[in-house]
Amino acid sequence: KEEDDDDEETKYAKQKRRHLKLTKLARHDTNSSITGVAVDALNNTLITIGSTDSKIICWDFTSHGPKRMPFQLAASPTKLQYIRDSNLCAIALDDRSVVLFDVVSYAIVRRFTNGHTGRITDIALDGDGRRLYTASLDKTIRIWDVPTNSCVDWLAFDHAPMSMSVSPTGEFLATAHENTIGINLWADKSFFRTVYLDGSSPPKKPIKMDDPVPVAEVLMSGGKESSREEEEKEESEKR
Repeated sequence: KEEDDDDEETKYAKQKRRHLKLTKLARHDTNSSITGVAVDALNNTLITIGSTDSKIICWDFTSHGPKRMPFQLAASPTKLQYIRDSNLCAIALDDRSVVLFDVVSYAIVRRFTNGHTGRITDIALDGDGRRLYTASLDKTIRIWDVPTNSCVDWLAFDHAPMSMSVSPTGEFLATAHENTIGINLWADKSFFRTVYLDGSSPPKKPIKMDDPVPVAEVLMSGGKESSREEEEKEESEKR
């Protein structure tokens, strides 16, 4: 019985030493600022990313310590977006790429590169995690299809989009732009009409987005469609 007690104490001591070592090694560097924080749906795991040390650390809510050793990224992370339904993290890096990190398998499952020419300012995901939106200082927003790892839409603006948010259904996109006042709300036309997509290759040039018409002007005009919408309607009728 005494031998069993000694074995238990030895086992406990080893676990304690391992936990202390893991906690010490898993901390972010002193000069590294945390640029993203997320919490899982069950309040069991806290995910943090460090700008200078380029680490992803998953913390345990109960023990206040790391669950595993830090995951080292290839570049410094700047933004973090967490999908609670699928345990995936979308992380923007300063090399203008975005990676999808699986918290459960502790591995990168998707990498989106060769997209923007400027720093990524914000990232967003739709409700089911099938569409990834990336905004950049190059004045564009790219929309990526996560399962196929390909760009399916490319939007250009007069001012760089600095922040954005997607509705849970993916029907609407809200954006805020550099040197502008207010929030722009965009609607996905595929929810309201038939949209013809090639799908065989990524878009070769962005679609120029007109500045949204203020609500007051729409009310004064009696809700008439804009000239651009009328032209698109005529083209669809010809088809």
